Amino acid sequence: MSLAKQKKDMSSLVEKLQKALEHQKKGEMEPAEKIYRSVLKSQPQNLEILQMAAIFFNQIGNDHYAWTLLKKLINKKPSDCNVRRLAGQVLWALKDYNAAQDHLKKALALNPLDPQANLYMGLSYMATAQPLPAEPFLKKSLEVSPCVFTGNKLAEALLNMARAQDAKKILEPAYENGEFNYDTLLLLAYACGLETKESLAYLTQAIQLAPDRDEAKGLFSHVLLQDMVLNRVDPALWNVVLSCLQSKNVNYNGIKYLWYHQFFENPEYAKAAELLDVKTYEDFKILYEQPGYKETLLNPFFIEGVKKVIPFNVRFESLLTFLRRYYLEKTVEKTAFEEAEGVFVAALATQCFLNEYVFDETPQETEKLAALSVKTQEQIMLYACYRPLIDHPEAQNLIRQKDGVPPHIQETLQTQVIDVLTEQKLKTKIPAVGSIKNEISKAVRAQYEEHPYPRWQSDNNIRPFIKTIDEVYQPKPDILIAGCGTGKNIFNARVRYPFGKITAVDLSLASMAYAKRKVEEYGLKDIKFLQADILDLGQLNKKFDIIECMGVLHHMEKPEDGLKVLVEMLKPGGQIDLGLYSEYGRREIVQAHKIIAEKGFKSDTKGMRACRSFIKQTKEFNYLMISSDFFSTSTCRDLIFHVREVRYTIPRIKEMLEAVGLKFIKFRLPEHRMNLYRQAFPEDEAADNLENWDKFEQEHPQIFSSMYQFRCQKI
Repeated sequence: MSLAKQKKDMSSLVEKLQKALEHQKKGEMEPAEKIYRSVLKSQPQNLEILQMAAIFFNQIGNDHYAWTLLKKLINKKPSDCNVRRLAGQVLWALKDYNAAQDHLKKALALNPLDPQANLYMGLSYMATAQPLPAEPFLKKSLEVSPCVFTGNKLAEALLNMARAQDAKKILEPAYENGEFNYDTLLLLAYACGLETKESLAYLTQAIQLAPDRDEAKGLFSHVLLQDMVLNRVDPALWNVVLSCLQSKNVNYNGIKYLWYHQFFENPEYAKAAELLDVKTYEDFKILYEQPGYKETLLNPFFIEGVKKVIPFNVRFESLLTFLRRYYLEKTVEKTAFEEAEGVFVAALATQCFLNEYVFDETPQETEKLAALSVKTQEQIMLYACYRPLIDHPEAQNLIRQKDGVPPHIQETLQTQVIDVLTEQKLKTKIPAVGSIKNEISKAVRAQYEEHPYPRWQSDNNIRPFIKTIDEVYQPKPDILIAGCGTGKNIFNARVRYPFGKITAVDLSLASMAYAKRKVEEYGLKDIKFLQADILDLGQLNKKFDIIECMGVLHHMEKPEDGLKVLVEMLKPGGQIDLGLYSEYGRREIVQAHKIIAEKGFKSDTKGMRACRSFIKQTKEFNYLMISSDFFSTSTCRDLIFHVREVRYTIPRIKEMLEAVGLKFIKFRLPEHRMNLYRQAFPEDEAADNLENWDKFEQEHPQIFSSMYQFRCQKI
């Protein structure tokens, strides 16, 4: 080949590579890839081209091909720092962390200050849950080449080692200098403690910065669930709350109070607050039809809340009850809905289904509903505000329609019909262990078959940004959830133990079918469902690292017998999370039980409505009237109509734990409540002295108003 031809070919090659680089810079990866493949075909041994192509294919995520190219490079240039570092980076992307570390060590031996090699060495340790050895590499990388990503990863490593203050020293200067991103804000929230107003401020900013990402929304709700009061009306929070309500990865219970305050206490929506205070339906109807009142309620913020927020006070429930009656009358009178009214009625239908038709219903409404022709979409949605759609033939016809069904109606049909049909199929796929013989167990099963508890919509299924203490010590545990109900505790366990194998057990097939549908909806893996009584679980012949049994034992005939079975299934040193009712915390519930017995209220829908009406009129049950459980049928039944309830005191718990060989570790309480205890008993640094806790509860009888939640360890 002539020298002129060689120069021409080389010039053409350089031109092609320059063109490929131009495409890369513009994000035009397809034409860039074509050029690289073409050049590699003509120059398969050119080391510079191999290296450029390996970088490119790593960049577009084709790491298997990048590694194929790198193996050729390593054979030719075994002592090239850049090649070894790139090999480590590609193997890290392929999750072969040990091999990645081998190459990165060789790169660092050649150049200890290489920032990328230090970074990926740190990342490889982080990926294998080893924050301690990761720290020096991430520090070195940050010193040599400061950047937001490396600073975030170093802070994450420090947080994993419970060194929040050290993490803040990395994060706060970057934040103050404006050198931060979404992940920085999440880490700052963790570093401040997820029960502080500072964390809420960082999470609010993160949601505003990236409204399409859900991690901050889930954490925002989580913080508010820890008794964190944030009830001020703030225009900046309006879109934050709406964004949270529109996410499938948020526990709506966490933001319900904030949503309520943003709307009903906002001066711009004073008319809505007026409607909230109306005492009779007749007065409501007069006011609602005056100019401006209807328009105030029929806005996306309020409608989204109606779909997602179960009422938590009588005023809000009364407003929704009046609205339902108003639109029933309008439908019977065949008065056409405005578009916003139709959207609202569909949202109200979802609300009524989720609270299981707990709202009071007047005889006039019952009569008008019976006379209602259920043919049009509006009529079907109105009917769904009073009765479940699952058995109505018109709902089935509507589902079969491919065109002409607006999204808000499709959403209601999904909740009321399609999801229910899915659960009916799933019930047939859950195997049983043993047979339920105990009469109390049979009665409890019957209750939850009729009213699966709770009927929840969404939860924070986002992987925590940092690993929890639980995961650090138990990376791949075998977990038993004894009494999984409708599955919320399965989600909590999956977040805490992302690589654990979960066996979920319950008496009720209806509850587990709900849980299984949710698990499949969110794509959770390694979860096995079994129908069984705790008393029969020994038939599994299996030992577990961790057992969760929250709010279950106190519904058994002999809770101590159930606990004994669970402890026998726990590995030596294994841990068990328990939840039991408090005698002190449920004093008002006991009073409600007495009234139910005296008045003869039954545990069917009619009886529970009558009981709720009586309690609302007496105004003597302060705890009940602010309890979220009072405002839906299944939760109300679980709260005050349960077929079996055993309550405990701390001394009794102490005796029970000692009898089965369990060591008490800690109560699970919001941090501000734990601080109250620490102030009262500063000498009890571990907060594990049950005698002290007994004294503390007697002085603060509502501290365990929901129930005792605590962790123990098998001795």
